[in-house]
Amino acid sequence: MRPCVWLLLAAVLAAGCAGTDGDTARSDGGSSANAVVPAASASTTAARPAASSAPQRTADRTTPRTTPRAEPRRACRSGPRRTADGTRRFWTKDRRCYTSRWYAGAHRRMIPFGCTRAPWYPPSSRCARGRGFHHGLDLAMRKGTKVYAGVRGRIVTRGLGSAYGSRAVIIRSRGRDVLLGHLRSRRVSHGDRVRRGDLVGRSGARGAPDGPHLHVEVRPARGSYLSAVSPRRVLRLRVAG
Repeated sequence: MRPCVWLLLAAVLAAGCAGTDGDTARSDGGSSANAVVPAASASTTAARPAASSAPQRTADRTTPRTTPRAEPRRACRSGPRRTADGTRRFWTKDRRCYTSRWYAGAHRRMIPFGCTRAPWYPPSSRCARGRGFHHGLDLAMRKGTKVYAGVRGRIVTRGLGSAYGSRAVIIRSRGRDVLLGHLRSRRVSHGDRVRRGDLVGRSGARGAPDGPHLHVEVRPARGSYLSAVSPRRVLRLRVAG
C-alpha cells in the first residue's frame, strides 16, 4: 500500500478517536449537571417546610406581657411634732422619709448631724450664732421598731454614758464605732459578734428628752463623741417611695 494511503487512514482514525472522547466528556458533563439539579431542588424543598414552621413554634411559646402594678406609696409615721412641754421635735425642713439597712420601715429625720438650733445641745465654738453641735443623726420612729446591725462587728455596751440611754449599743467594726442610742431593749450582750442583718434591739426613748427615736453616731474606734463624723455614709439612707 502506498504511503499516502497510510497517512490518510491514520488521519481518519485520529479524528474518530477525538470525536469519541468529546462525546464522552459532554455526556459526563450533562449527567453531573442532571445529578446536581435534583439534589438542590430536594434540599430546597426540605428547607421550605422548616422555615415556615419555625415562626409558628415561636408564636406558640410566646406569652403576653403584663405590666406590674405600681405599689402605692406609703407615708411614714413620724409621730408628734412637739414634746409634751411644747418643744419642737423636728429641726430640719426635710420632710422626706428614709429607709436603711439599720432599721425596719421608713422614717423621717429629726435632727441632722452638725450645727443645730435644737435646745438640747450647748453652744459650740464650731457653730455660729450660739448654736449647738449634734454629733449624730436622729430618726423619729415608734417605740419597738426593729434595729439591725448594718455591719459585722463586735458589740460594746459598757462605758457609753447615760445620755444615750441604758440600752445603748456600739458595734465596733474595722476601726470604727457605730453607736445606736435610746433603744428600748437590746438583744445582744457585751462582747457578742454580730453579722449584717442581725437584730440588735428595738428603738425607744431611754435618755431622750424629745421622744422616741434612733440616734446613730459614728466615731473612730474607742473615740469619744467629740471625734464623731457624719453617719450618712454608714447609714446609706434612701428616700422611701
